[in-house]
Amino acid sequence: MAAVRVVIYPLKGSIDEVVKRAQETLVPIYRDHDGFQSLSVVQDADRIISITHWDSHDHAEQGGKAALEWVGQHADLIGDPIDRHIGDEVMSA
Repeated sequence: MAAVRVVIYPLKGSIDEVVKRAQETLVPIYRDHDGFQSLSVVQDADRIISITHWDSHDHAEQGGKAALEWVGQHADLIGDPIDRHIGDEVMSA
């Protein structure tokens, strides 16, 4: 069963720049981690919602550590997480 990691971050800069940097630097980091399946980024007003799919909870937790390091390197655009969750995907359509 796939694991889904959902994290909400405050948006401090341009969403376009966040997406550009994520595509250039975060996606390759995720792809280097075992178990990575996908990344979606959603903007909700002044927040970013990151949704990643992983093969397992362990993979999601390891990917989460890499994401927090990445966020720290891009603090001009994204703040520390407001909320984060890892759960089992029970439906996808």
